[in-house]
Amino acid sequence: MAARPLPIDAGVSLYEKAYRRFNYDFISPFPGALSRLPQLLFGNPPDSCLCSAVAAVAYANYHGRCQSEEAKEAGNVSYGETLQKFAAAMADPIEVQRDDNLMVIFLMSMYEMLTSSKRDGSYLAHMHGTQSVIAQRDGATLQDGNNHLALLCTHMIVWYITDLKIPPAHLASWVQQIPFDSPMKKKLTDLMSTTAVICTRLNERANRTPGPNSVDSGLVDLDEALRMESQLQEWSASLPTGWRPVDRKPLSHTDRPDWSKKLLTIPGAPDHFRTYDNPSAASDWNMCRAIRIRLWIQVLNFLFQCDVSRIDVSEIKVRGLSQLVTLIDEIAETIPYSINLSQDGSSDPKSPQDVPGLFAYCILWSTYTSFVAYQSTLMKEHGYRHRVMWFGAMLRFLRDTTGIAKVDVMLEHNPTQVSYSNIIEH
Repeated sequence: MAARPLPIDAGVSLYEKAYRRFNYDFISPFPGALSRLPQLLFGNPPDSCLCSAVAAVAYANYHGRCQSEEAKEAGNVSYGETLQKFAAAMADPIEVQRDDNLMVIFLMSMYEMLTSSKRDGSYLAHMHGTQSVIAQRDGATLQDGNNHLALLCTHMIVWYITDLKIPPAHLASWVQQIPFDSPMKKKLTDLMSTTAVICTRLNERANRTPGPNSVDSGLVDLDEALRMESQLQEWSASLPTGWRPVDRKPLSHTDRPDWSKKLLTIPGAPDHFRTYDNPSAASDWNMCRAIRIRLWIQVLNFLFQCDVSRIDVSEIKVRGLSQLVTLIDEIAETIPYSINLSQDGSSDPKSPQDVPGLFAYCILWSTYTSFVAYQSTLMKEHGYRHRVMWFGAMLRFLRDTTGIAKVDVMLEHNPTQVSYSNIIEH
């Protein structure tokens, strides 16, 4: 369990308050992409691009967690300074090789997630910036083993899968060159890249005017999608000891704090609790489940939209709908563990403020993917109103308590939006 945020003296500066909160939320919970940040900061002057980026994200996070308007304004100023300094760094062929610049992009994308509640292209601009920086780096510098470089590639692939776009070929090549902190994470990211291509092709087939050979080509894509589903299942089955689900038990609410009890008793909430050996394992499992959900949605959409009457696909449809329900249920049962809740509530954080922001980011995409799946026409026809409401409530919980403003984009097509505070007051 993560430590409670340190009490902050009244005389501490706004930046110190913001940085302490940022450290608690994203650096100290467990080793990850920002673990090297303190080391990088140590070697940079206070007016560096990296220091400006850290200040921007720390202020934005402090505003989201503590509703500080002063921090919001300070974050806007620091972000503007970061953009100016980064543009100068990108124009210098030597400076662009520095590892700091990839960290800056990572931080700027975090800033957009924390502050932008619109689909304004800003996050996409950072994804393109990531590709530009990596493309300009020497091949040898891709081997330095920095975790945030691998995570940036993963984030790019997630964006391509979500927006149904084919990743550029060089992205898959980078995944092969970049060291990941484990071979299984590299393998999963590689499978994700191929899945993005398959999903995009199936979506294009389903929405394209049929041509003389379109059905045959679509069936080839369908076969490839089913093979990818098998590979993703094999990935899960091949995970080593220490990286698998540990247990599954019924949830109990006897000793649970009021905030978590209300969150887990909303209609549609899971009634079981899945535990893992570590938070990273839970995150990777839910990442794989979310990929499979995205893949099955496109498979089923293709089968229901296209004329494939020459073959019997009834078994595939039944299997696909069953897999969607199973995968989404497994994600729901993993979420409580992922935000540091306990099976019986006895060791739950006393307040949402005690839940590190990193935990929220680790469940964001799988929660959103499950929400999208239940919003689809295919799932609506089978009646899962309560479960989609709970996933919507979880997204609003992440927005309202951990300050991820971009959640509004994920909820923009949901007609039943209410704030998390309104949910727990009833």
